[in-house]
Formats: sequence, structure tokens, C-alpha cells
Amino acid sequence: MLSILKKIELKFSNKFVGIDLVLDNDKLQFSYVLIKKIRNTLHIEDSSENLTDFNHFKEKNLHKLPILVSINGRSIIHKKHFADMLEASEIKILSQVIPGFDASKLYFQILTSGTDKELFISVIRKELLDNVIETLKESGLYIIEILLGPYSVISLGDLIKDPQIVSTNYKLTLGNTLKIEQEPSDNVSFHKIGEDNISGNLISAFGMSARHFTHEPIVTGNIDELIKNRRDEFTYFFLFKRFALIALTFIFSLLLINFMVFSNYSSKISEAGPVLRQNKKSVERISVLSSEINKKETYLSGNNLLYNTRISYYADCIASLVPKEMTLSELLIFPPKNDIKDKTEVLYEQNKIIIKGKTSPSQLDVFVSGLSKENWVEDSDITDYKSITGTENISFTIELLIKRK
Repeated sequence: MLSILKKIELKFSNKFVGIDLVLDNDKLQFSYVLIKKIRNTLHIEDSSENLTDFNHFKEKNLHKLPILVSINGRSIIHKKHFADMLEASEIKILSQVIPGFDASKLYFQILTSGTDKELFISVIRKELLDNVIETLKESGLYIIEILLGPYSVISLGDLIKDPQIVSTNYKLTLGNTLKIEQEPSDNVSFHKIGEDNISGNLISAFGMSARHFTHEPIVTGNIDELIKNRRDEFTYFFLFKRFALIALTFIFSLLLINFMVFSNYSSKISEAGPVLRQNKKSVERISVLSSEINKKETYLSGNNLLYNTRISYYADCIASLVPKEMTLSELLIFPPKNDIKDKTEVLYEQNKIIIKGKTSPSQLDVFVSGLSKENWVEDSDITDYKSITGTENISFTIELLIKRK
């Protein structure tokens, strides 16, 4: 998860600083370009040439931006080989190119041009590069990539139309291949790239910033571990800064919304206060009436009197099912639960009907069967069944249970 966040953070950083750092007898001289990416276009916001004090970045407030460094000078050995060595291992390549190569004392980079299929091999003493990196760290700079040599011009591709790039410290010859000459010169060249006229001292720095988007040339070597921790620190710093800003914005928005809601309701309460005081008696009367209504609703609900009883419907349905030979003596729809006495609350069974009468056994079966088929009848039960002396008829009592809707 964290590695994904690192890639996202670097991808969405829209400002990068490219540095062309020249080693001259253990002295550091550098030029830089500040690039801002706006949509799909790179814009130069700031640049400067031939500086020696890294505090310049703090003064310009650039030290917290991601920085890509191209290191040049006579202290770096450059070799070039062609496609016949592309498949060989790094150590094998270095051993053939630099006799007596010792990986414990040297840093190296092998660059592969995606179009020319050439190998550009650069080597520098570990002690020297360690001191350079330490100086950059002490200056508070966040170095996310290092390139040995001015090979970042490969990132610019067809943007460079001129055959030569001349800086104060070296000369680059472009064409089918790239030639580096460590020759100081006062005749610095200028190159038109887009709408900008860029000095030869800044081309390598500009190419380092562009390299972050083009990823050309392809680089391998043992330098990446040297700056890995610093690159991670940059990522953590900007992730924290960005998430902290989002969190503060979210908290501020919540506070602002809460304040607006509070102010709104406070204003409404202030406006309603006098009205409530003026109508205090009306409010008290409403409270008393509400209490009485609640008591009555409770009584009606407890006795199921709020439901549509459909008494006449039930009576009609029962009457339509009574056979001609049957005589009903009693029909109680919603019979009382208790005996009716003075000053006693009467409760009713709202889901029950009691039917009493007399008939023949066969007619009773027909009657009960018809009742059971009614869709409003949940259950039917014969609770009393007696023979009538001297006749074939019987007396009966049926209890019907009504479905609740």
C-alpha cells in the first residue's frame, strides 16, 4: 500500500527541480531549473547558473521540492559500448570496460538508450559521491534521483535541434551517438525549446526535470540505494503534509457548518421566544388537550376500537351461509371479555365471533365448511355440541377467529 502511495505522490507533484552539479577539484558548482507541469506542458518557473551555495534553495523556498541531480565533471569516468553487450550482466560489462573494477570502492550506472541500443557506462569513487550526497542532505534537499553524466539530454529527444550543447564546464555533441568532452568554455550555447531560450548550462538540469516524465534513458546501477532513504523521507513528508491539509480542511468545514447551523437555530429560537411567552396559556391548554387525546387513544387502542370493525359485513356473510333448516339463537360479534358491571370498564374481543343455534348434524357440517372458506376467517371451532331430546337436531356453539389486517 505504501509503495503505491509513493508512486501517486511523485506522480501528482507538479513541481520538480533539476540540478546540473559539476565536480571541480572537490569544489561543487551547480545550475538549476525549476519546472512546473501544467496539464501536459512543462514550464520553467525559475533558473540560475554557476552557483556554489546550496542555501540558495532555502532562500528561494525550493528545498522542500523533489530534486533530480545530474553530476558531471572530470571525476567521473564515461565509457560507451554497443548492442553486443546488452545481454551481459552488469559486473561482466564493468569488468570488461574498466579493468580491475572493484564494486566496493566505486559507484556505477549503466544507461541504455531506447532507440540507439547503446550502453553508456559511468563510474565514480564512492568516497567522492558519498561526500556530495552528504552535502546535499545537510542542505535539506530531497534528492529523488541521481544521474552520472549529462545523459539527461536524451530525455529531451527531438526538442534539441542543435548538434552541439556548450556549457561552462563541458561540451556535448549530439547525433547518431552522444559525445562528452570535458572542456571548459566561455562561449555558452543557447537553445530554443518551446517558447524558452535555454542556456547550455541549464540543458542538463532541464533534462533531469523532463526525465521524471519521460523515464529516458533506462538506468541501472548501485547508486539508487544511496538516495533511497532520502526519497522515502520526501514521500512521507509530502504525504503527511497533504493528508494534514485535507484533515484540517475537513475539520474547518465541519466547524463552519456547525457554526452556521448553530447560528441559524439560535436565531430562530430568539425569534420564537417572545411568541412562546405570549402564547404560554395556549400552549398549556394544548398540552392538557394532548394528554386527554392520548388517554382516549390509549383506551381505544387497547380495546381495538380504532380498527374498522366491519360488523355488518361479517353479519351479512354469516347470514348468507345459514342453511334453511338451521335456526340461529345468538350471534355475538366482538363479545365482551368480562361481565358487565356498574363502574367497571368493559373490554371486548375484537377478533372473535360467537354463533349459537340448532340444526341437523349434516347442515352444521355444511355451515362450518362455508365459514372456513371465507377469507376473513382465520379459524373456526365448535365449542359446544349437544343432541336435542326427541329430535334428530343438535344445539351448537361456534367460535370464529377473525384475521387481522
